[in-house]
Amino acid sequence: MKAVIFDMDGVLIDSEPIHRAVEREVFSSLGVHITEAEHLRYLGVSWDDMIADIRERTGCTVTAEAFQGAARAVRARVLPADGEPFVDGALELVRAVSGDGVPVGIASSSNRIHIERTIRRGQLENAITAFTGGDEVERSKPDPEVFLRTAGRLGVKPDACIVVEDSPNGIRAAVAAGMTCLGFVNPGSGSPDLSSANVVCESMDEVRRSLFAFLSVHRA
Repeated sequence: MKAVIFDMDGVLIDSEPIHRAVEREVFSSLGVHITEAEHLRYLGVSWDDMIADIRERTGCTVTAEAFQGAARAVRARVLPADGEPFVDGALELVRAVSGDGVPVGIASSSNRIHIERTIRRGQLENAITAFTGGDEVERSKPDPEVFLRTAGRLGVKPDACIVVEDSPNGIRAAVAAGMTCLGFVNPGSGSPDLSSANVVCESMDEVRRSLFAFLSVHRA
C-alpha cells in the first residue's frame, strides 16, 4: 500500500451523533419521521443525495437548499463551541502514518470548507497531502468518485490505497474504487453492518495495528 485515505465524519471526528440530532429535529419540523435504521442507511451520504432519496420515497417536497438552511441553524445551536470532538487516537494515527512517509488523504461527504476547518482544528496541515469534499463530486458514497478523485490528488493508483471508514456506504464506495478498506466500529455511528470491509476494527488501536500491518507487507 502506498497511501492511506481516511473518511472524516465518524472516523476523525465524532460527528455522527450531532448529524442524527440535526436530521431528526429538521425532519420532525417538516413532518417526516426518520427511523434509526434510516439514519444508518444514510451514513456517509451527502445531504443532497439523502434529501433526493427521501423525496422519492416519502413524497416530501422539501428542497435540499431548504433542508440545509434549517440544518445549519440547528447545527449552530447543538454543536459544541469548539466543534465536533475528535475520535480518540485519530489525530495521533494520522500523524503517525504521515510521519512514516505515507501520503494521507481525506475523502468525505462533508463539504470542502468543513474538511479544511477540521484539518486546522486538528493541526493536521502538515500531515494531510490531499482531500476531497462531497461538494466536489457529482455522486456521493456509495459511488466511488470521492475516493478515486482523492487517489488522483495523492498521485497514487486506487489499488495502492487503503481506506478507513465507519459506514457501509463508505465501505462500498472504497471497495468499488478497488481499494482495501478497514471498517472502524465507532459506537457514535450506531451499529451499521461493516462486514463488507476487508478488516473490521473495534477500536482506533486496532485500526492502527491493521494499517501498519498492511503497509509493512507492501514494503516487504
